[in-house]
Amino acid sequence: MRIDAKPDLANQTAQIAVHAWIHNGGSKADTALVRGTVANLPVNFPKVKIAEGGDAEVTWSGILRDAHLWSVRDPFLYDASIAVPGDELHSKIGVREIRVQGTQLLLNGKPVHLFGANRVGEDPTEGLRESDAIIQRDMSDMLADNMRMMRIAHYPQAPSLLDFADSYGMLLIAEAGNWNMSAWQMADPGIRSTWQKQMKEMMEQDWNHPSVIAWSVGNEYESFTKDGINWTRDMRAYTLGVDPTRLITFASRFTPDPSVKSGKDEASQYSDFVSINIYGNYAERFDHAHALYPDKPVFVTEFGKMGEPGVHDPERIKDITEAVTAMKARPWMIGGSLWTWADYRSLHRGTPASGIRYWGVVNIDREHRDSWQAVHDLFETEFLEGK
Repeated sequence: MRIDAKPDLANQTAQIAVHAWIHNGGSKADTALVRGTVANLPVNFPKVKIAEGGDAEVTWSGILRDAHLWSVRDPFLYDASIAVPGDELHSKIGVREIRVQGTQLLLNGKPVHLFGANRVGEDPTEGLRESDAIIQRDMSDMLADNMRMMRIAHYPQAPSLLDFADSYGMLLIAEAGNWNMSAWQMADPGIRSTWQKQMKEMMEQDWNHPSVIAWSVGNEYESFTKDGINWTRDMRAYTLGVDPTRLITFASRFTPDPSVKSGKDEASQYSDFVSINIYGNYAERFDHAHALYPDKPVFVTEFGKMGEPGVHDPERIKDITEAVTAMKARPWMIGGSLWTWADYRSLHRGTPASGIRYWGVVNIDREHRDSWQAVHDLFETEFLEGK
């Protein structure tokens, strides 16, 4: 099921639209009667006859009065459930409006300027297993460090991570893949088809989460090429065709490329807000991105510095402070997502002999570095935005 909740901020109501997909796994045609409750509203779908092995989609819409909005400060969730005999689906939903107006990102009509961090889904004991306890531990510490808005990772997330973000008022940019693709890969019909399938699978898993405010169509791909521009245009259209309720972006590292003379030379022209990965020389690079896209908000999907292996990391603190200070000085910048919250193991080029990349404000054992407190203080002033 997909549940869309569109608020009318002036009237304190919300339009609730429920889409349900039913499969008949039986050996003969049958009639499905779907019933449920969404935000305390009774949901009654029309009866539908489905052939053996067939599928059907039914829809319902209604008005929620005195809608309690979901926000960063007040992440209120409604219960939702729909059922046919022998099968039932449950979800939590939030009523909130996310949109871009000029160079502002608005949550429920109020501008957002928030920060967060990327999180590599990797634990020294459990590896990539991502148990709920590990996610709860990590996300709780990120929340305590005033991390509220982020491109959380390059890949789909565990449902329990999104449940946490829903419950505690985090804003997430979800990304299915396309990491570092070259122009020829983005032009390949097979790769395009595979990516669309994977993106749709992620969206169908995650689209009821109010914490997910945008879908990203990739990270650091060759967005300055014709094929990269076409990819962004086409995958934007595809993604909005699956879910028209969220914003579209991608993480670019090519806005400073010498071939990019204007916004039409780079694929961020198709983003609702520009997302950039920037390491160092922050103020100049932020201003350059704004000059290319003066009418769009800018979010920093990656920034930071690989620091010292111990808990004392003055160079990292200096770098993060420079970046965040530059972001706060520019009203058209809506925030940034630090790379990364925690150290992680890697075979990536440039990794120290230990096999650990020291990018985190906590180390691989989750001990706080000095930069954890620095980030807490730098990010703290942004918490009241978007209430």
